[in-house]
Amino acid sequence: MIFSNSCQYAIKSCIYLAVKQDKVKQDKIDVTEISEFINSPVSFTSKILQKLAKSNIIYSAKGRVGGFYLDNLQYQTTTIKDICEIFDNDGTLKGCILGLSKCNKKNPCSIHHYALEIRDKIKYILSLKICDVKDVGNNLIFLIDKPIIKNKLYEMFVDKFPNSKSKKFEEELIISYAQKYGRNISFE
Repeated sequence: MIFSNSCQYAIKSCIYLAVKQDKVKQDKIDVTEISEFINSPVSFTSKILQKLAKSNIIYSAKGRVGGFYLDNLQYQTTTIKDICEIFDNDGTLKGCILGLSKCNKKNPCSIHHYALEIRDKIKYILSLKICDVKDVGNNLIFLIDKPIIKNKLYEMFVDKFPNSKSKKFEEELIISYAQKYGRNISFE
């Protein structure tokens, strides 16, 4: 892993908020809902979300109808790097991958050139905007690590495809989609 657990949960939280932002404009999302989708304890998720809010990556609103959300500017401009800078230092992209102080272009270590290729790919990942990655690939399947989430996934699917005729067909489609991305879920 190149990101700390806190950073990973923060990225997942922001992606989830972006998905919700796209679906229901500026609807505030409760910390419990977010923690369920990212498979993190509520108290830990709350701390992460508060840190994101203090850094103006997301907004938070207090009260009965409070929660977390992205405004349009945050939705359009927030990058993975913006999030990572809050939780992780830049050490991933600086210095020798083996920790050698004298490793450089003129005096490379044995894996220096391989590390440069990886570093370039990481820089690309860090440049991605949340609004651009929210629908890439598996559309929230990667967030689903708890069986209780399958019901929320089903609800989201039904919302996206309201004219679907068969519940069994919908369930089979969700299961095959999840399996395509390495997740096994069941509606039994």
